Amino acid sequence: MTPRDEAFAQLYRELRVEEQGHWYATRADLYAAAHRQARYGRVALLGLASAAGGAAAFLSGTASAALGVTAAVLAALATALAAYDALIGFTPLRKLYRDAARNLAVATGFEQAEQVIAGENGQWGQLTLNAPPLASSAGAGDQHREEGRAPAADGGSRDPRAGVVREPGRRRRDHRPRRRAPVPG
Repeated sequence: MTPRDEAFAQLYRELRVEEQGHWYATRADLYAAAHRQARYGRVALLGLASAAGGAAAFLSGTASAALGVTAAVLAALATALAAYDALIGFTPLRKLYRDAARNLAVATGFEQAEQVIAGENGQWGQLTLNAPPLASSAGAGDQHREEGRAPAADGGSRDPRAGVVREPGRRRRDHRPRRRAPVPG
């Protein structure tokens, strides 16, 4: 290697590989902390909910009802926090970034380093492919496209055949003019 090539390799290592590895490690720590906070918050909310529910058993009247409602609200908040943690996927993201940082630290040469970075970028498609499907009607257009139909404006779907509309929850409705049998004359 020429001195210029060695200088470029050193610069590449410092500015590309080390900076990207530091970013991956920082991201992994951030997602680990977020998951830990969500877990502790969930435990605290459930603990408070159980304490409020237990205290409600020993009281009567308005105080008992208020503690019962408080317990239910705290349990709902704990559930929402658990759902948020699962939705964002703090644990898989932490693992993705931690693995990328480790692989980048042991990479030798340009090609291996770029393969690690490209591999991390390629994981994003796998994360979305492994995500559970949404049950809302917002994703209905995707289902219709997979079936060869285009989404209609009212939430139904238009069949590739002209004039046929499928409405949500209904069978097929044909908008083409019907041909009438000839009337004997």
